[in-house]
Amino acid sequence: MANVILKDVKKIYDNHVVAVHDFNLEIKDKEFVVFVGPSGCGKSTTLRMIAGLEEISEGTVSIDGEIVNDLEPKDRNIAMVFQNYALYPHLSVFENMAFSLRLKRYLVKEPVLDQNGKQVMGIDNETIEKDKKEILALQKRAENVKLEEPRLVARLEKQKVAAIKQNEKAKTHLASAEAKFNTKKAKYEALGKPLPVPFREENVYLAAKKRQEDLAYEIESIERRLGNVSANNQKVLDDFDEHIKQLEADIKYLEVTNVPLFKTKRVKMPEQEIYDRVLSAAKTLGITQYLLRKPRALSGGQRQRVAIGRAMVRDSKVFLMDEPLSNLDAKLRNQMRAELILLRQKIDSTFVYVTHDQTEAMTLGDRIVIMKDGYTQQVGSPQEVFDMPMNLFVATFIGAPQMNLFKAELVRTGKEYSVHLYGKKFPIKGRKAEHLLELDVKSQPITLGVRPEHMYLQKEKSTSALDLKILVNEMMGSEYHIHAQAPDEKQVVIRVPSISLGEEADAAKAIAPGTTIHVSFEGKVMHLFDAEGYNLLNQPEVKVKETSIEGVGQVEIKPDKLGRKDKKTKKALEGKI
Repeated sequence: MANVILKDVKKIYDNHVVAVHDFNLEIKDKEFVVFVGPSGCGKSTTLRMIAGLEEISEGTVSIDGEIVNDLEPKDRNIAMVFQNYALYPHLSVFENMAFSLRLKRYLVKEPVLDQNGKQVMGIDNETIEKDKKEILALQKRAENVKLEEPRLVARLEKQKVAAIKQNEKAKTHLASAEAKFNTKKAKYEALGKPLPVPFREENVYLAAKKRQEDLAYEIESIERRLGNVSANNQKVLDDFDEHIKQLEADIKYLEVTNVPLFKTKRVKMPEQEIYDRVLSAAKTLGITQYLLRKPRALSGGQRQRVAIGRAMVRDSKVFLMDEPLSNLDAKLRNQMRAELILLRQKIDSTFVYVTHDQTEAMTLGDRIVIMKDGYTQQVGSPQEVFDMPMNLFVATFIGAPQMNLFKAELVRTGKEYSVHLYGKKFPIKGRKAEHLLELDVKSQPITLGVRPEHMYLQKEKSTSALDLKILVNEMMGSEYHIHAQAPDEKQVVIRVPSISLGEEADAAKAIAPGTTIHVSFEGKVMHLFDAEGYNLLNQPEVKVKETSIEGVGQVEIKPDKLGRKDKKTKKALEGKI
């Protein structure tokens, strides 16, 4: 088993699309870590960099204390389960699971014996030669690190210059767009007319503002990486030097000391051990009856078990799983999820698991890493992430139905806090109020977040209950999902246990569409986010680039060249996208 450390890892495709930005994470030995996020967030790319299937553009990946950036996937001692199973269709289940074991060759040491059958003592030249080769390989890797540093610095400096130029242009464009927006807005206000929807000048201004903010962040990110290049490379070189010194000390000792001699040879794994390993994994996964079948004769869930079994038999340091349950139907996915939890308890290894399904992330992981647009948004245990989301994206991504968000006002009166929303007052008490006081949080506009399950119905109207109009209700069996309309026409979702509404006829009447309901919630369940979208009580040490819900896509430094048809399409869609 092993720990995995990713330090300042970055992935750039075709020199202009940044898929993963400054990824830093330490995965402990025997820990189950889940990467979760929407499609295109960089989670599978990060997993493939750990596996060695994607080249690392910047940073280092270490497995069990060894930097593996330039090691082939076969030399990293990892096992991977792919989303599409990747089974050999012409081989039986047994042969699929045994395939890697039949290919692998093991180094076995056998004692060197004299004519009398006694082990020979002498200078171990074989080990000395092996250590010398390893020293040469480490020196070559160290030389490559030294050669790459000025190239990396030059590349980053070039990117910084280009980003600064683009930022200056963006500032000019922003000033122009803001002036046009303010002029147009003032004309409508002078005429007493409402602003049109969509308001083109406002959209152009907001897009220009976002572009300028993105470029400013990109410059800051490049400067941070430039500052870390030398320190990171020096750490790698120090590790190499320490290893080389240890090997040199071993060689000195072996050159003057008679030791028992061994000869090393490569051997196949014994057939009996292959049978034992495959059978043990098959029993654990419940697929012993399918060992002689071909993959085409198996269901989706059975194929997935075979793919997991093929990884299990290798006895690897790290297990990597890339959305292994995404191709299964809902019922089978739930079953396989429970089986993975049991499997993890049996083999007790280091797991890195990728999924877009928050339920899988919450139920499987010791810790979950939430990603968006290549940036790490938050790392923590499932409970920590649910109870204390760091920003608006995490708050709305974790939890189903997603968290309700409101524009509200946090008001501080002496040592007391309350939230004012739609003319109603919701006091904050207990530990949350104490925490706000410790941080000396002032009165300010906020985004208030309340989860649907933390809202409850009141029979009477009150100063601490929202008056909402029911639009539609969804019967989910044990509970109702009520979709209601707030005074500003915002849609709010409330989860209400069916049993709390009484008999079926009473429930239908109480939550019929068009009915006005009174909804309240306690101060301890409120999530308070500042104007930038960060949790007032859980501010990150380094603020990530994007916290809004909408998303920005991936960062492009150079635009792709457009073909003739693309130019025609761009012209036709001008102003529409």
